[in-house]
Amino acid sequence: MGKRTGDAEEKEECQVTWVGRMVPEKGLLYLLRALTTISKDFKTLNMVMLGGGPMFNQVREYVRIHGLERNCHVVGPYPHGAVAEVLGRSSIFVLPSLSEGMPYALLEAMACGNASIVSALPTIREVVEDKKDGILVPPQNSEALAEQLANCLSDNSYSRRIGANARDKVEKSYQFQQYVERLSSVYTSVGHS
Repeated sequence: MGKRTGDAEEKEECQVTWVGRMVPEKGLLYLLRALTTISKDFKTLNMVMLGGGPMFNQVREYVRIHGLERNCHVVGPYPHGAVAEVLGRSSIFVLPSLSEGMPYALLEAMACGNASIVSALPTIREVVEDKKDGILVPPQNSEALAEQLANCLSDNSYSRRIGANARDKVEKSYQFQQYVERLSSVYTSVGHS
C-alpha cells in the first residue's frame, strides 16, 4: 500500500495550519492572541495561514506588531491543490470560528491526518468527537486555544493519535475523495474554480 498524504513520517511536528477566508467570524484575532501566548515557549512553531479576505492586512499587521514573523506566515490565497499539500505536511489544524456552516476545511485537514483544534460549534460537534478525532475549545477563548495548541505541540504522540483517528473517521464516514470531486465540480460550474 502506498503512502497516504499526511502519514506521520511526512509531518512537520511544529507546523500548524489555518485555512479560510480572513473575516471576523473566523475568530482570527483569538488565534493570533493564542499564538502570541505560546510563541515564547515554542520557538520552532510554524503557523501557516492560507487565505485572503478583508482582514488580510489586519492579520499581517498584528503579526508584525507582536513580533510573530518568525513563527507565523500569512501566505494569502492558495490554489486548492496546494492547500492539500500544506495540510499534508502540517501536524495541527486550527479553526477558531465564531460561526461555521459545513466545515469543509476541517474535513480536508482531518483527511490529511491533522490534529484539529476547533471551536465547539453545533456544526463542528457533528464532525468532531472531543479528544478522540479532534479537540473542541469554547469559541472566543484564546486562552483555551493556546492551552490546546501547547498540549499538541508538546506531546507529538497525542497529536499524531488524534490526527490518525481523524483520518480514519473521514475515510470511513465521509468518502472524502468523492466529496471533494463533487465540490470541485460545483465550484467550477458556478465560476469559482
